[in-house]
Amino acid sequence: MIERWRVGWMVLGLPVFFGMACLGGDSFSISNPLPGADSIVLTFRSVTVGGLHSCAVTTANAAYCWGANGLGQLGVGDQDNRFQPWPVAGGRVFKELSGGGTFTCGLATGSGTGALAFCWGSNDQGQLGIGDLTFINVAPTSIDDPLFNAVSAGGAHGCGISTDRSAWCWGSQSEGRLGNGESGPTPRLVPVQVLGDLSFTDISAGANHTCAITEDTAAYCWGVGDESQLGNGDRSSSDMPVAVSGNLELRQISAGESHTCAITLDGDAYCWGLGTVGQLGVSGVGRSDVPIMISGGFTFLSISAGGNYTCGTTVTMEAYCWGGNDSGQLGDGTVVNRAEPVLVLGNIEFESVSAGKAVLTSASCGISIDNIVYCWGFGGTGQLGDGTGDLSAVPVRVAFQR
Repeated sequence: MIERWRVGWMVLGLPVFFGMACLGGDSFSISNPLPGADSIVLTFRSVTVGGLHSCAVTTANAAYCWGANGLGQLGVGDQDNRFQPWPVAGGRVFKELSGGGTFTCGLATGSGTGALAFCWGSNDQGQLGIGDLTFINVAPTSIDDPLFNAVSAGGAHGCGISTDRSAWCWGSQSEGRLGNGESGPTPRLVPVQVLGDLSFTDISAGANHTCAITEDTAAYCWGVGDESQLGNGDRSSSDMPVAVSGNLELRQISAGESHTCAITLDGDAYCWGLGTVGQLGVSGVGRSDVPIMISGGFTFLSISAGGNYTCGTTVTMEAYCWGGNDSGQLGDGTVVNRAEPVLVLGNIEFESVSAGKAVLTSASCGISIDNIVYCWGFGGTGQLGDGTGDLSAVPVRVAFQR
């Protein structure tokens, strides 16, 4: 039998091999129940999956995280893994959260236009945007300027849309992933404005690239383009936004490891970039330089590009996934890769689904229309949140819910 804690995987392009010491003090003890758990009933309204951890926001805007925590990515004040939801330190209330490779960012609630962004976890490339290179932050720390309407955590960089709808990014600027016209080994420790004088409505930071949608529904991408993940017709990288080919009118976009997917105003889903394990949703397509419509004729409400797979929810409130499936992250009851969308099992009506950012041993989570969070896939570091640490190829209910 393979010892799970010694399995190596790719977290947003970075090979990770670890033993007990790297996982946190209680990594192999699953007896870490939340104090007062017997009386706690959590009702969630959103969920996000990072590299090996998951986070969710309750209907009361409280933030909870679970899973791997060796780099403080849960924000709970220490570096111990959690196999069940645990409150993010500080008691702050959040509008939304975004799980990155080994860090997490969120937008605080507040009055008026815009909100403070907070990040926590790994900071070796300045991906927390807080002005220093403190290696690990185990609790939320604010990005003081600018105020944001949206935030997205990627591999070793983060991005957001400010109140004037300009895009800002921070962290690693290798190969242009910050979109500020620069590329090099020196990270940016605070947000820098993306070039192009564009107004954005949606943004997604992937492993090494970023994509966003403008007010006029056009898509732009920047950063690493070696696998055609920028969607501009070639395999070149760009340190400033380049238009995605096809003149599609888009409303949502999601950047994964080496591929990107988006939804049109009509609900059609398109993907581009690397497709070697089926993550583009079209059989026989190993790579596409331009957007191609996924198979199946579905009308999508939301889409999420993960490490080497993709998930989405349809207008019928069903969840479908496609691509890599080594740990059951597609939720179809198997560990077989799928080049076309397969239904996530369980007869659950999903509002949205989040695909994990790990390339191997990944997990997915989704929230149902009745505010229940389910997760599936690899659970060895607790990212399924059900208290077991087991792998599951079908959805399991996260702990402490009704």
